Amino acid sequence: MTEQPSASGPRRTGPFGPAGEIVPRNQAIVKLSAEDSMLSAFERLCDDGFNQAPVVEGNRCLGVLRFFSAVQGLMQEQWFRDKLAAVKVRNFVDLNPRYIGADDWVDIGFDWQQDDLALVGTPGDLKGLVTATDILRRLTDYAQAFVHLEAIEHDTRELLELALPLPASEEAVLAAFVDGPRPIKSLKSYDECEFWQYGLIFGREATFARLQEFCIWDRGPLVHRLKRVSTIRNTLLHFRGRATDREVSELEQFACHAAAALKRAHQCFRCRGPL
Repeated sequence: MTEQPSASGPRRTGPFGPAGEIVPRNQAIVKLSAEDSMLSAFERLCDDGFNQAPVVEGNRCLGVLRFFSAVQGLMQEQWFRDKLAAVKVRNFVDLNPRYIGADDWVDIGFDWQQDDLALVGTPGDLKGLVTATDILRRLTDYAQAFVHLEAIEHDTRELLELALPLPASEEAVLAAFVDGPRPIKSLKSYDECEFWQYGLIFGREATFARLQEFCIWDRGPLVHRLKRVSTIRNTLLHFRGRATDREVSELEQFACHAAAALKRAHQCFRCRGPL
């Protein structure tokens, strides 16, 4: 048995992909100059509907101007405080905010570009509020499980391709499917396998013997964990619920194992060549 890989083992691809791909197409970046007056900057932000914008000095980005940080700075000025003291809040209230019921589901159709905040409840019974940041945090929580699943499937498939290459190992791999619910007669690529079938391959003694030296777990515990991953995967893919913190932790642990096993396999085969 080899040592347990660290939690930082698997590569992190991120739930949303490279930042460059998230930037909207044909985006015109609204930039403020460091020499602009605050009046000009506020007018620009208001006209374009932004709460913040990058500030440039020459060809270099100096930083970001945010409404919140600007107001914090202005609050240090007595003249600004005197002006605010003479104005009532009601003069600036949005009288038509977005309300959603506490039991209403927030789905993709919710227009967060129009409203970055929703009040939960009714005007007479306010339960709380939900912001676009809260939704992003929830999406990230959902996505993290899928990130681990993608890493597990990728690394497990690549490990099989290294240790049990096709078509040389086709007969041995197909033998693992004989007792499964849907035996198959030929296998040209592991891409043809469903995830639960990986468990059959690892579960067969003859095929596991080719994989054992790379795995930190024995055959029984490993197959049990593969079944757990498959169960969690089916729950998520069929929208039967979100992954619990414990399930995300299980996926992360298995992703660490899969990444470490694949790394050992690559190191091994570089030294002695494929089995």
